[in-house]
Amino acid sequence: MRLLASADLHGDHEIYKWLVGVATEKGADVVVLAGDLLGAPSGFDSIEESQRGVVDIGVMDQPSGSRAP
Repeated sequence: MRLLASADLHGDHEIYKWLVGVATEKGADVVVLAGDLLGAPSGFDSIEESQRGVVDIGVMDQPSGSRAP
């Protein structure tokens, strides 16, 4: 099994495209993206600040009718 692992892409579309090319070229069976995949949206000073906003408005709440894992 061939595994391609990456992290810290920070929303860089060119790196995503490059990873797809490498995965295809090398015949990766699995691609693992380990974190820090998005950049900070405009209007925020950091990724953390934008994520705090998402949690604060309840987007991270569990949908009604679903069971906790």
